[in-house]
Amino acid sequence: MAYFFKHTFLTAVLLAASSLCGLLSAQNTLKGRVSDQKGNPVQNASVVVSASGRSAGTSTDKNGFYTVRNLPAGRATIGVSHILYNPVKRDTDISSHSSSEDFTLTENTVVMDEVIISATRAAGTHPFAESTVSKEQLERENFGQNIPVLLGGMPSVVFTTDDGAGFGYSSMRIRGSDASRVNVTINDIPLNDPESHSVFWVNMPDLASSAADIQVQRGAGTSTNGPGAFGGSVNIQTTRPREKAGADLTYNVGSFGTQKFSADFSSGMMNKHYEISGRFSRAYSDGYIERAFSDMSSYFLSAGYFDRRTTIKVLGFGGKQRTYQAWNGVDAETMKTNRRFNSAGAIYDDNWENIIGYYDNETDNYQQDHLQLIANRRMGHFTANVVLHYTFGRGYYENYKQDASLSRYHIGPVIINGQEIKYGDVIPQKWLYNHFYGGTAYVSYNREKITATLSGSYNKFDNNHYGKVIWAQYMGDTPVGNLFYDNNTTKTDGNVFLKTEYRPADGLSLYLDLQYRTISLEMKGTEDKNGVLDIERDYSFFNPKVGASYSIGSGHRVYASYSRASKEPNRSDFTDSPEAPKPEYLDDFEFGYGFEGRNIKASANVYYMNYKDQLVPTGELNNTGYAIRMNVDKSYRLGVELQGEYTPVKWFTWSLNATFSDNVIKGLRMSDDTVKDTKIAFSPSVVAANLFSFRPVQPMRIDFSSRYVGKQYMSNNNIPESELDGYFVSNIGLSYDFRRGKILPAFTLRGQVNNVFNEMYVSNGAIYGTDAYYFPQAGTNFMLGVDIKF
Repeated sequence: MAYFFKHTFLTAVLLAASSLCGLLSAQNTLKGRVSDQKGNPVQNASVVVSASGRSAGTSTDKNGFYTVRNLPAGRATIGVSHILYNPVKRDTDISSHSSSEDFTLTENTVVMDEVIISATRAAGTHPFAESTVSKEQLERENFGQNIPVLLGGMPSVVFTTDDGAGFGYSSMRIRGSDASRVNVTINDIPLNDPESHSVFWVNMPDLASSAADIQVQRGAGTSTNGPGAFGGSVNIQTTRPREKAGADLTYNVGSFGTQKFSADFSSGMMNKHYEISGRFSRAYSDGYIERAFSDMSSYFLSAGYFDRRTTIKVLGFGGKQRTYQAWNGVDAETMKTNRRFNSAGAIYDDNWENIIGYYDNETDNYQQDHLQLIANRRMGHFTANVVLHYTFGRGYYENYKQDASLSRYHIGPVIINGQEIKYGDVIPQKWLYNHFYGGTAYVSYNREKITATLSGSYNKFDNNHYGKVIWAQYMGDTPVGNLFYDNNTTKTDGNVFLKTEYRPADGLSLYLDLQYRTISLEMKGTEDKNGVLDIERDYSFFNPKVGASYSIGSGHRVYASYSRASKEPNRSDFTDSPEAPKPEYLDDFEFGYGFEGRNIKASANVYYMNYKDQLVPTGELNNTGYAIRMNVDKSYRLGVELQGEYTPVKWFTWSLNATFSDNVIKGLRMSDDTVKDTKIAFSPSVVAANLFSFRPVQPMRIDFSSRYVGKQYMSNNNIPESELDGYFVSNIGLSYDFRRGKILPAFTLRGQVNNVFNEMYVSNGAIYGTDAYYFPQAGTNFMLGVDIKF
């Protein structure tokens, strides 16, 4: 607690200084009116003024009027946009004290689809902590790495990769909560696996290339579909239609044999209403860890109809991957001599002392295909939306097992020369074959003082788990392909929520969000290691959220919220835990302040997340790399998140964020039967990121970014052997845009040097008793890329 309050005092000092600078920096005002071609006012049009390297914005009121304050005198660009109209840009001079600019908008036959996922996103007036990554930023940083790597500089986010290079298996934590506690949706559809609650980004390589933007909410956030958000939520919106036909080609190459090629196209608007677009990608990397290669391909196809009030889209996207397993980690002794060592696939001599070779096909193989049908209709002040979806997943991972028990794999009995053979080498495959389908729908009502959304969803998951032997040293009469376990999981997940935002006065927003969620889970059959699986559970949760936001004027905003979140255990909690798992509950309190001036932004968010029966990682992993977890009666996360952005001149911007937190289990019983408070595993007390952006000339951009992650523990008992050292890593990125010429198309050259100071760091690990295993990350490495636009 003392640690937390010390940094809260620092927060207050920084914010006071930032606010004072902002108040002294700008005093000019721009006013005006936005109307359509008939002179009718256009309400809720976005007005953004860019001047001196900074932007400020607002929305028009019911009469079409807008006011933007705190602008510097001089040349500025005004951009006006609305979902039903063509955007307009105009250059003007901001004079002393007050200027005026009116705009007339023309109707747009293409209805942009931002509203399609409005049922789950947090709006700017909602009392929650959120950040959004734009498509421009994703394109600039995307060299083929998975989305957790691309989001690694956002507040309270820590990412890790098994291969050490950002490809293959990757995951992230938000506020110390792992991937199974971060809700992820794409166009409002849950992306979390319904059983494990995790998102396997490796199954959807290069998804970032088809994202319009990504919003990350920290904490419980707004009501959403799928598993509850216990650390945060990630909301992905897919690309919007283009008016003009075009195509893009991208090629990236880098360290560890890394290559990525992608091609995307758009037909543009055909007959003013139809558009077809698509993307195909292929990526390969050898990985930093030995043999940790990733061979991945993906696609994204879209066809849609658009007019002023109706959007109908069909999306098909998916990916296929083959990766060499690297989820064992490196033991502490081997780390001293070979931090790139990979024990997966190792074949030992008869004495189990020396490695004599490696099994080439110790791989994970999976394919996942998604289909979505999206329909959206506006009717006056109402908007209705329906999304139907289907996902088909199938795949397996394969191992070489030495001197394995044959009965364990249902082989035999094998009799040779009158003697029973009980042990031998075996190659098993463990398969998944699943279907996930359902739908979401919402109706939204929007007027000047109130916005209300009623939404519901129903989804069903059907997954077959089975293991088969494809080869054994001794098979006897047992047929090849014999199953040694076979079970099925069915899960239904339904929810309904009502969100209401009431604006009784200028600048004041009151928020109420009520969700009811019900889950039915059934797991039946034989489990691996000859266990019998017979589990039936039903859960019902009520999750209220309430809050308020107030814009004081002159760029200041304060907010406060309370959110309740509830979550059912995942599959491995039932199969790996020695005790029956219980559902977990979260009461999340958030208090925030933000300021936006002419050339400075600053914000602070204080959170207190109080848990009941939180499922926390023990530090151990099961045989497929999942964290083994246990319920703890009482625990909490208390922290402050700071963000700042400063643009003193138009060619330089300094952005930074930092989180200081205290993450505690109350009264944990230790192995010696004593009881004490301990730090929650994998929850560093300090997480920070910094970015210096330079534009020496308009087409060129240079970014110098850094991340710091403080010390953390792999186990909840906080023993010295479980400690992971903090690390500080910096990257340099460079891009240069070339305009379209008479012969050459427009293209961009990009380069990035990662870990420029060659920090030998570890981002993740596991511990069994006192035996630690680590996931080291790559030292200095590079990526180069070219993007060509036709």
